[in-house]
This record gives sequence, C-alpha cells and structure tokens, in this order.
Amino acid sequence: MKKMLTLALALVMALTLAACGGGQSGGDVDYVKEKGTLIVGMTDFAPMDYRDESGEWIGFDADMAKAFAKSLGVEVQFVEINWDNKAMELETKAIDAVWNGMTLTDDVKALMGTSEPYCMNAQVVVLSAALDWVAALTDVVVRHPILLISVVIGLIGVSVLTLRRLLKL
Repeated sequence: MKKMLTLALALVMALTLAACGGGQSGGDVDYVKEKGTLIVGMTDFAPMDYRDESGEWIGFDADMAKAFAKSLGVEVQFVEINWDNKAMELETKAIDAVWNGMTLTDDVKALMGTSEPYCMNAQVVVLSAALDWVAALTDVVVRHPILLISVVIGLIGVSVLTLRRLLKL
C-alpha cells in the first residue's frame, strides 16, 4: 500500500513538472532528464524530511522525491536550503524542486509551479489533557496577554495568529 501511494504521488509530481514545462521542448522534465539528476531543496523538518545516522535524507518527503526521480529515470540529489531563499534557489536553478511541506497560498503559487497537495494538515494548540481546552484557551488568550506561542517565522502559523490578532512580532 505504501509503495502504491508513493508511486501515485510521484505520478502527480511528474505530471506537475511536465506541466511546468508547458509542453514545450526543453521544459523542466527534459532539463532534469538531460542532466540525469533531480536536485531537490530540503530543510531538516522531521518527520517529513531529516537525516539518519549516516547522513542520508529520509522521511515522507525524501521518500517521495526518491520515487519521483526514479519515475523520471534520474538520480536524486538532496541539498539543504535556507527556507527563506527557496524561490531564489529555484529561479537560479541551484535546485530543480523544493520538496517540503508548504502551505499553498496564492503568494506561493505566484512564485513557483506547484503540485496538487499531497498532505493536508492544520494548525493546532496543544494543551494538557487534564484541562477543559475551550475554557483554558479562552482564558489564556483573553486574560493572559503574555502568552508564549511558538511558530516558525515565514510559515502559515504566523499568518493564522496575525489574522486573529494573537501575534505581535
């Protein structure tokens, strides 16, 4: 089952990369095939992508990128990138693809070609199981303005908290 899912998702990515080439000779797929290597920009973000004890990239995204490269008949090379520079890395062809969980906002879609989403997630607040979470969250947000909420700058959590006026940078 895992192999079927991985292959199906790799097919989605192959069709997406083909679409980025616009069907023209010399598109993205042809470029990668001619090089013989798909260079994938990654960040260390377990369990989606991280390195094992030997330094090899593993995890959900790494497995999918490997399957996708195999479907193209090329090798895969992982490059750890600064997430803030992902669009520049793609534009300069330092990498061929960004393979990380990324929220597909309109801004992201305007910057780069994207696949269909292959993973759905949500923003959550983690509280002790012993608490009445509705009362606890309401109390914390309304009565305690010095609440510390951890988010990664540049990711969707910042947008959600800012929209709800809960984050002051």
